[in-house]
Amino acid sequence: MIPADFTSTVAQLTTSQATTRLLLTDPLAVQTQVGLPIREHSRRRPGFPAGRPEAGVPESGPSGGHAKSHDSCGRLRDPWPVTMGPDLLSLNIICPPPEEGGVEVRPVVNGRDLLADVFPGGVGGSRYLGVGPRYLLDRDGPLHATAVPHAVRLAWSGCGVEECCGALYMTVRRDGEHVVWAGWRDLANQDFDLPEFRFTASQYEAEVLRAEEDRSWEWPAGAVARLLEAGLRGREDWLVRWECELEAIWASRKQPDRIHVLLRYPPDRADTDLPWIQFGMTLPISVDEPSDQAEHLEARLTAGDPRATAEVWGGSHDAELLGYPWPPVDPLFT
Repeated sequence: MIPADFTSTVAQLTTSQATTRLLLTDPLAVQTQVGLPIREHSRRRPGFPAGRPEAGVPESGPSGGHAKSHDSCGRLRDPWPVTMGPDLLSLNIICPPPEEGGVEVRPVVNGRDLLADVFPGGVGGSRYLGVGPRYLLDRDGPLHATAVPHAVRLAWSGCGVEECCGALYMTVRRDGEHVVWAGWRDLANQDFDLPEFRFTASQYEAEVLRAEEDRSWEWPAGAVARLLEAGLRGREDWLVRWECELEAIWASRKQPDRIHVLLRYPPDRADTDLPWIQFGMTLPISVDEPSDQAEHLEARLTAGDPRATAEVWGGSHDAELLGYPWPPVDPLFT
């Protein structure tokens, strides 16, 4: 029941007094005798202007606090944990069984999985999947911050086509003694909104280096693919000679005994109307030391024209004009 002197009592409340539980039976009394006095009292509390958040839930702290909350696509699910100091970064590498998904890097900010707490844009409603560690955490990888801001893709969603199902990008930069993540965007959601994160540079770089050195997730074929790609990218003279460019070298945990090499011929035609072809090769992998295998395969590939032994795996709609067998071979069945 509401006592007769309740209104005057509310105005005298302080934060140190105990909370009183009430049984409210009249909706009008709730509005006039409880709601209005409490609202007016809160506006008069020192240090909190009318319409501003209460203590402990600031819109943004002076050095990294966040409390935004959104429930639409591309928004935070819940308020971000408030921090009184710089934000803290951890990079978790998730390695599920091969049949359950790929290896992901999951950024954890202030103890919270960033990708798990954000709805992706795009269609389908699927969750964000972290980018693989081979590309995000390779030596001199994109997470390293410099004074010149650069874009980093942290995650993808759905079918993998960014304009359709979305991909999460941010801009990383060095700002004095801090590293800043800002400029969040998703091509499938033009109204994307995430807070800025500011990390102490020493803690941030130490965590990135630690994650880069962690190779516990890597299987032998994956190591061979990584080492072979690094070696071939240092041999651009070989590719120039045969008018090719290296697109990618990859391995699948579902096929631990092989790797795939993909070349483009001629180079620099991806954004033109000129015909081009993708040449592919599937190379067997043994139980030998990955570094030895990578060295052997590099010598073998650079000994001659790769187009002579490779298969046509794809290309532009008019790729047959280049004089190679068409239609292309499906690498999944080779």
